[in-house]
Amino acid sequence: MDYATTLLNGAITKSDTTITVDDTYDFPEQGRIHIDNEEITYTGKTPTTFTGCTRAQRETRAAAHSDNATVNNAYKVILTDFQYRVPIALEDRGLEYAVGISLREV
Repeated sequence: MDYATTLLNGAITKSDTTITVDDTYDFPEQGRIHIDNEEITYTGKTPTTFTGCTRAQRETRAAAHSDNATVNNAYKVILTDFQYRVPIALEDRGLEYAVGISLREV
């Protein structure tokens, strides 16, 4: 899973729909972010802002956040299934392994 982190560049209120940060480079073009205990979805980004933000997603509450609060797209997941296979020896390569993992987001 992709993981990105940045910091707020200025405090935000609980109703802001554009969120200014230090850098959005590692984040997808649209998605979800977390600030403190709030989850926020966004529909676009510029190099330093998340735009089209919908606050208080997935049973979280909209809140004001302080300058330099951590912004990330980390998710908690539970491993629900793990499958593995024996190593695969390829003629002109080293060993490769086939692994299957099933996750459920919480």
